[in-house]
Amino acid sequence: MKIKINNIGLIDTAEIRLDGLTIIAGENDSGKSTIGKALFSMIKAINNYKKDYIEDIVANISDLLDDFYFLLRSSRSRQDNNEYAERFHPLKFNFFLDDFSKTESLNSLNRFLDEYQQSLSEEIKNLNLNEKQSKELKGMFEKLNSIQENLYSDEESNRYVFKTISQILKSEFKLDLNNKFTKKRGSIEYIENGRAKFRVYTIDNLIKECRYSSYPAELDDVTYIESPFVFQMHKLITEYQFFNNTIMKGTQKNYHTAFPYHIKDLVTKLSISNYYDSYLEDNNTNIIDTISRIISGETSFNKENDEFVFQKKVNDKDFSFNTSNVASGIKSFSVIQTLLKAYAIKKRSLLIIDEPEVHLHPEWQVKYCEIIIALVESGVKVVVNSHSPYIIQALKYLSEQKELKDQTHFYISSKAESNKKTIVENVDDNLNSIFKKLSDPLQKLIWE
Repeated sequence: MKIKINNIGLIDTAEIRLDGLTIIAGENDSGKSTIGKALFSMIKAINNYKKDYIEDIVANISDLLDDFYFLLRSSRSRQDNNEYAERFHPLKFNFFLDDFSKTESLNSLNRFLDEYQQSLSEEIKNLNLNEKQSKELKGMFEKLNSIQENLYSDEESNRYVFKTISQILKSEFKLDLNNKFTKKRGSIEYIENGRAKFRVYTIDNLIKECRYSSYPAELDDVTYIESPFVFQMHKLITEYQFFNNTIMKGTQKNYHTAFPYHIKDLVTKLSISNYYDSYLEDNNTNIIDTISRIISGETSFNKENDEFVFQKKVNDKDFSFNTSNVASGIKSFSVIQTLLKAYAIKKRSLLIIDEPEVHLHPEWQVKYCEIIIALVESGVKVVVNSHSPYIIQALKYLSEQKELKDQTHFYISSKAESNKKTIVENVDDNLNSIFKKLSDPLQKLIWE
């Protein structure tokens, strides 16, 4: 599994393997986060486009069921309306549509629409519709037939793939997708089992071409951790989402909002952590308990107060603290702890962590690396962007100690051409190049 990037952001060329643990080192503004965002976008698009397609189908059918119901009801006498409401009320079909949203069975939906149309046709025979009603009814049937005809359409699938990846990349990169210093075409290619799963070509910050393979993906999901302060952003983001969803009601899903999609995705996962406590796997529980011992407590979501709280025991007494009043280092561990509770970190998932050292003392940087290694051992794929020698050295030592060396890859991102682009190189056999790059500033300060 790997990702290839050309002329995206500052990245000139990069080819990154994802075999278990991937570490990308480099100074600030060298493109490390660009790789994480590109990877997040590709994997999200692969797994989301069909969900978006299903959501839009359900929304369109629900609207049509409403339209049919109210049009036919208007042609009925008052005494017939109760009987009619029992047979054709849209709420009667909501259970099936909810079930379809979960199973995504197009065959079941097609059978449902056939039966619904047949029942409607029988009902219409008993009605005396005026010219306007007949015209409206004809238009509704045409819309319903169009939905059925497009259920298995490759063209329709391609349209949703293109739309989904376009919106996610726009949410992540805004107008900075392509390198501003070059007119070259950009590309992102995600590869599984030696085959290109998803390939995107971009010009002037727009996707011009998109190719994908429909075979099942190896990864079901991806999570991007940028900052532990996401706990404080929870209410702001959820309130914004509620407002945005209210305004956008009845329209297609919109990824392009004020917050990058990876932040909204993270907040959503953290907020559902209290639903999965009884379903956790033993390995998740073990890592959660390990984190609790490190930070001397545990973070959870209080649904009643709509806030995250950190709980700890002191002298056999329980104390709770709002996470806004908790050390940023504790929050760093708590993000992983809460994601494990939400069952968002598991096999067939990728975890991207951006510069975790920013909020951690060197001792806790090492502890954090122990958690990362435990996740990799459990089958989770992890990408870490870092400019900390503690993080890099600890991951090198621990991966070798746990016999994960063959699954671990190191890369260095270096600026070139007067900082107009960066080159990303594999340094599995030369980690000294990373440590030299990170130690140069201090050596220059002392010796020059």
